[in-house]
Amino acid sequence: MNLIRRLISSHCLFYRVTGLYCPGCGGKRSVYLLFHGHPLLSLWYHPLVLYGIGVLLYYSICLGRRLLSRSSTEKPIATWPLWGAVILLAGNVLLKNILLVAFHITPLSSHIY
Repeated sequence: MNLIRRLISSHCLFYRVTGLYCPGCGGKRSVYLLFHGHPLLSLWYHPLVLYGIGVLLYYSICLGRRLLSRSSTEKPIATWPLWGAVILLAGNVLLKNILLVAFHITPLSSHIY
């Protein structure tokens, strides 16, 4: 348990060098919170975790329908969820770094464990 807490609380190299959040900052805490029953906090720390689960379910359903239908005219699987993930990731990084630099608010600083 102590090892898990040390892994979760360690900051990334990008944050240590620049003082800014990288695209992955908050991801470990988000997964930790999600597994401990706090989906809204998980969404705050890194929204891509919950979005990724939703996209995974969407693609699983699409693949299941494709395998069950066995039709000769297969439509390609949509790529909009991937573009949504890119936009969400960029927005997350921009918002948290703007809060950090412009307003001196550290959105990932609270201790959750």
